Amino acid sequence: MNQELDALLCERHPEIFKSASLYEGKSGWHFECLDGWHGIIDTFCVLLDDYQSRGHAPEAKIYRIREKFGLLEINCDGTDEYIDGLVDMSSALSQHVCEVCSNSGKLIESGGWLSTRCNEHAQQ
Repeated sequence: MNQELDALLCERHPEIFKSASLYEGKSGWHFECLDGWHGIIDTFCVLLDDYQSRGHAPEAKIYRIREKFGLLEINCDGTDEYIDGLVDMSSALSQHVCEVCSNSGKLIESGGWLSTRCNEHAQQ
């Protein structure tokens, strides 16, 4: 994900990305996926922020957000059933959203690699 979107997510959700500090304008957090999944990640964070702010949730520690086998993978510790459901929902949604541009996409295999792409980006 590009640096601007990295920084935007960290600014919008400081409690989730506490470990992300800005150093010379660069985010300390690095999302290992393309820009198209920004909206899914942001929605995950909004729902997690809301859940944790109501005092019902453990303080989940997110330590990695990346693409793996063509899907969005959110790795975290200290979760409960609800947070695990948010993680699963985000991954499931990612198989229908182009990881490049956010348009409707599908999971494809190309050259032995899996990715989620729209028709326009399927050949890239």
